[in-house]
Amino acid sequence: MIKKFFFACLLSALSTLSFAQTNDWKEYFGNESVSIEYIYTECHHPEKGVHHENVLLRIKNKTENDAKVSYTLSRIYNDKEVKGDASDFSFLLTPHGVQQSSCDDLTEGLYIFSRILDLKANSVLNSFELKNLTINEEPVAR
Repeated sequence: MIKKFFFACLLSALSTLSFAQTNDWKEYFGNESVSIEYIYTECHHPEKGVHHENVLLRIKNKTENDAKVSYTLSRIYNDKEVKGDASDFSFLLTPHGVQQSSCDDLTEGLYIFSRILDLKANSVLNSFELKNLTINEEPVAR
């Protein structure tokens, strides 16, 4: 009986933690057709010796039509923009579709390395910017 009680408490705690993590997304950009959200999250893969903090991105299509979202990802580490590191990305979303990254599926263009967690970090992400943002080839004013 006691084992069942502790197991139920553990499941409740894990589901609460999981729910809390999914609600920490912050809006980077949003309009009537698309929203782009981000979250800072710790990614642990001890079997690979990886303990990083990453910024994960999530793009949502709010429309009944396909949407093409494109941008240039710019990163600022240690208060300096990384020159020559900006990369162009483009994602095609189905109606009401979502594309996002996760710790288990780090999709290029949908995640940003922030810092190493288990060592003194020489490089720490200060901020990022999605430059030249377009939706269906139309520039978006920010």
